[in-house]
Amino acid sequence: MFTWADFWGGFVLPGMVTGGLLLAGWRGTRRRWSARESRSWAGPLAVAAGFAAGYLALLGWPGFPPLDAVDWPLFLALPLAPLGLLDARWRLDLPVRVLLLLAAVATAIVLIAWPLLSAEGASEGIGWRVVVATLVSMIFLVPLDVMAVRAWAGRYAAIALAAAAPAAAVLMLSGSAKLGFAGGVLAVTQLAAWMAYVIQGRAAFARGCVLVFGTLMASLLWSASLYAELWTFDALLLGLAPQMAWLRYAIPLRAGWFARSIAPVLLVLAVACVPVVRLWWTQPADDPYEGYGESAAVQIER
Repeated sequence: MFTWADFWGGFVLPGMVTGGLLLAGWRGTRRRWSARESRSWAGPLAVAAGFAAGYLALLGWPGFPPLDAVDWPLFLALPLAPLGLLDARWRLDLPVRVLLLLAAVATAIVLIAWPLLSAEGASEGIGWRVVVATLVSMIFLVPLDVMAVRAWAGRYAAIALAAAAPAAAVLMLSGSAKLGFAGGVLAVTQLAAWMAYVIQGRAAFARGCVLVFGTLMASLLWSASLYAELWTFDALLLGLAPQMAWLRYAIPLRAGWFARSIAPVLLVLAVACVPVVRLWWTQPADDPYEGYGESAAVQIER
């Protein structure tokens, strides 16, 4: 049962860690760096630390290496932070960013699928699924990374939040409370980041944040696809949702601030909510939450 302790530890704590690190990084460096750099560099570190803090507070320490493959996002978060920090501080070129993103996503997908890849009698089908999942993740994440280096960080955080919050609900409704809670923690980091960027101002950019946020989101969706009941179509819709924000650049300036800033975020939210509505209406009437407390390991044994 979800308690107040879970709420404070799993949702308030990651928000405080994420927002606090962003504000502390800005305050500590704004006199030595330019306004844009001082407001941007701490983004990847803040998201990774906030996710790790919330995950540990809500779900506990799983041990290393984790017995449950869906716990790998916790151990992926902190190593991703310094890689994202490199981009945020030194503005890496697109080919380098793509290679880092590919290495991170491929590593995450292989680690999560390893129990199936290494099992006796493992079919070639799982190997192909790993390859396809990696390529599809890159198709969705590379445009998001390009957007992050162009858009104000607050707008990027709003887009990520609009995609991550429905994704958490989809993960929960797909049969895994653990993945649903982890997705909720990730969404909270984006809410806190948006609030911190609003306070800091428009100079910040979200360089390096996609490497952390995107890899973690892809890991959670991939875990649910393998070990829960997430449909491939729903996962694709959740990956497609943030791309709707590109429509902002097709809207003329004369359309006004709402049409160019708020409407694309609402469109992202609308697309991401389609799987939520579908899953909600198709839940069994007798016990829609049956099995939500089971870990992925228990589901594999079944």
